Amino acid sequence: MRLAPFSFGICVSLALVTSLKVSAMEGQTSGSIPAPKANSLAWLEERTGSRALEWVRVQSMRTIDQLTADRRYAEFRAAAVQVTQDESRLPGDSVGGWIHESWIYRVWTDNSHPRGLLQRTLLETYGDPIPSWTTLLDIDAFGRRAGKAYDIALGKCLGSRCLLGLVVGGATDSILWKEFDVDRRSFVKDGFAFVSGTLPIWKGKDTVIVAKARHADGSLNSDPLAVVQELRRGTPLETAKVLYRSDEVNGIFSVAEFNSGKQQHLVIEETTVPHGQRLFLLADHGEPVLMHGPNNYRVMTFYDGHWIFLLGSEAAEQGNPVAWKSGSLLAIPEAGIFSSAAKGQLVMGPNQRETIDSVQGVDGGLMVVSHENVRGRLLRFTFNHGQWLRDVVPIPDFGTIDTPVFGTSHGRIIARYSSFLQPTTYYLVEARTSRATFLKSRSELFDASGLVTEQFEATSLDGTRIPYFMVRPKALRYNGKTPTILHGYGGNGSSQYPEYDGVLGRLWLEKGGAYVVANIRGGGEFGPAWHEAAIKTKRHRAYEDFIGVAEDLISRRITSPRYLGVDGHSNGGGLVGVMLTKRPELFNAAVAANGVLDMIRTDLQSHTSEIEKERGSPRIPEERAFLERYSPYQNLRKGLDMPVPLLVTATTDEIVSPAMTRKFAATMEELELPFLFYESPEGGHAMAVTLDQLATWAALKYTYLAQRLSDVKDIKQVAAQ
Repeated sequence: MRLAPFSFGICVSLALVTSLKVSAMEGQTSGSIPAPKANSLAWLEERTGSRALEWVRVQSMRTIDQLTADRRYAEFRAAAVQVTQDESRLPGDSVGGWIHESWIYRVWTDNSHPRGLLQRTLLETYGDPIPSWTTLLDIDAFGRRAGKAYDIALGKCLGSRCLLGLVVGGATDSILWKEFDVDRRSFVKDGFAFVSGTLPIWKGKDTVIVAKARHADGSLNSDPLAVVQELRRGTPLETAKVLYRSDEVNGIFSVAEFNSGKQQHLVIEETTVPHGQRLFLLADHGEPVLMHGPNNYRVMTFYDGHWIFLLGSEAAEQGNPVAWKSGSLLAIPEAGIFSSAAKGQLVMGPNQRETIDSVQGVDGGLMVVSHENVRGRLLRFTFNHGQWLRDVVPIPDFGTIDTPVFGTSHGRIIARYSSFLQPTTYYLVEARTSRATFLKSRSELFDASGLVTEQFEATSLDGTRIPYFMVRPKALRYNGKTPTILHGYGGNGSSQYPEYDGVLGRLWLEKGGAYVVANIRGGGEFGPAWHEAAIKTKRHRAYEDFIGVAEDLISRRITSPRYLGVDGHSNGGGLVGVMLTKRPELFNAAVAANGVLDMIRTDLQSHTSEIEKERGSPRIPEERAFLERYSPYQNLRKGLDMPVPLLVTATTDEIVSPAMTRKFAATMEELELPFLFYESPEGGHAMAVTLDQLATWAALKYTYLAQRLSDVKDIKQVAAQ
């Protein structure tokens, strides 16, 4: 279920000062949730306001000066550069990529091309030791000609034409789509082009289906996609045929394309207030036809004459006395999907410790990724004589498996395997035979010979067993002195699985530190029920689970509060904020990246309505009372004895406004609570765009953690005491 342009090194401070002073990024927050009456820090909500950016500059410089002065910083950054610029990077892994027909595309970045080169090679030769890559577009050179620092975020191809999604500063909510001719290696003059707020899908070489937002202003809370149009080449979008238009209550969630073999299906997925999810198939004549799928599903696809749904909640159907359980995989025949009496057939019903992560219908098989007890496997289903038959694709165990979203090719998919200690590996899977062939692997980026991965369980406050992974030195001494990073997320049904992280390995694990990933409720590790157990006013369970893991690590004498740090991003950054304000005595370091630190201000996040379904609405008294009880920003107070946190964000973050982190830090400043703050001028929700920025952020982060969790140069010396 995956991290502009300024250079850091000896002159890191000067580079940041220059970038922050000349930053001209646009965007502002909007929404209907009123700020607190005494909102004296409202000026920090102005994303590029001069006063706000000056405060950001001063605070970021203070942090950079402190961390880069540490003797470990230069060592960490040099190692991070080696890792991030390693030439064994894989498309769809650390760099962007997709598959189209017999080609695999990638965006390759290096020191000479920080924004990247768009390249492609034949899938059949990609497994060669040194594939022959053809450069299609120099993105840096194109950006210089256009006067903007463009990056490629997405690519959608039909034949030799691709719609390339271009972004500035990593802000993926403001994508510019332009038509590119692969054969001519240039953008098409007067070709298809769409501004932010649109989502194009190819229907034919001269026709594009376009879903268009009501307000394409790039704000965090622009309305859902509301109009679907069919645009023919050479005609303006304003005159394009309207295929569907939502009313003031209903909003289009997305327009999805499904291909199984040579058949294309375009489906409007709509979220409605009274009905939940509804589906409309765009028929050949262009008119939308209502489909009778389940009311709440997480994933849908098409395979062998069946619409396949991964159920997000229990589902009942007419004449069936037994409801389909949440998390089940259900198939509805294509011929019956338009009837309200449509009958489903169970493809797979996971057990209580299992979840289905992805479902993909391809020519030759229905490919399903599942994880049982947080260990991945790839399954292939086929439909034969009225029955669904299952094969297990032979890929290593005790790791994470997924099928990268960058596409399929003639009944083949690329399966991605990763674990904490084994480099990310790609397998080419033939859907018709379930055969998996080794394709390519990343290089070993750190020495894992002295490390071991273990899986334990902690007990939460209500008695629920919470699994967690730990990577540690084999020679660990159980004396409570191992510097340990505890990572968590616990929200949005997002699962936290083992991943190979060369920077973590080189800068932390090799040096004797331990790393822990907590599979707390709110995530999707055990299906929808695991997620729903910690939504809205039940969200405290995620925090209690995380505390349970921390206490279990301490009771096992793996570490102790002096040597234990907490790390989280986005929703996980909010989790870190809760730990800082509720259980600060358990930790001595805290990294909150792009954190949801003000749970009341849902207008400072994208997709407000979805966020309120997840965490609760400040408009509902019961839910607001809960939010105020746990929201980190609302629970800051003078005299709070917490570890000095590292609070980080990005000016161009389109998912969680940088105002959240800014105001949290500024309030700590007013309360005379010590903190470190760093804001990247670009990078969006990922904090970085270029490899140089990735290396810099990594060096800052691990220097901070080494400072807080050890008081000697080599943390191995701490663990051995």
